[in-house]
Amino acid sequence: MWTPIRTKAFAAGFFCALLLITGFNVYSYTRMSEEECFDCVSGFGFPFRVYESGTILHLERVLWLGLIADILIAILLSVAIGLLCYFSRNIGRLGSSRAFPS
Repeated sequence: MWTPIRTKAFAAGFFCALLLITGFNVYSYTRMSEEECFDCVSGFGFPFRVYESGTILHLERVLWLGLIADILIAILLSVAIGLLCYFSRNIGRLGSSRAFPS
């Protein structure tokens, strides 16, 4: 059975992409907390907003659809980059039987 998910190349690409998306979200959060606006709505999240905070008229809330979309995009991007790392590592062995074990 062909399983590139069990390889080290896939795992490295998968976790690098997860760290990249997490880093973007942490950066977005730190940018939100640095704002000095006292009467405006601010939020964070990459690529979609996952949290908003504001004034008395607009209270803090978690944007669940944005959170779900961010998680799905992070997983799909991580799988894509993991497969890209797997295939780029095995590109030289495409003609051999070790490239795609059965």
